[in-house]
Amino acid sequence: MHAINISDARKNLPHLISEIAASRNEVLITRHGRPIARLIAYEPDKSTQNKYPLRGLEFQVEGDFDEPMPDMWDAMKL
Repeated sequence: MHAINISDARKNLPHLISEIAASRNEVLITRHGRPIARLIAYEPDKSTQNKYPLRGLEFQVEGDFDEPMPDMWDAMKL
């Protein structure tokens, strides 16, 4: 973990964030030599990662998706 002055952090924030995301190291932000904040990489919550395992996957629908299934028509005939 290295320290950086808040004014330097403001000037270089995009670069600083890219560095933290790549290295996963923490950065201590200081004001007048005193620590005021700690900038760390985001860690996603492990419990929600598998909540939607198929999200983002591509799929293909065969035939006419809106057409009712044949046995459905039989069930509707009373």
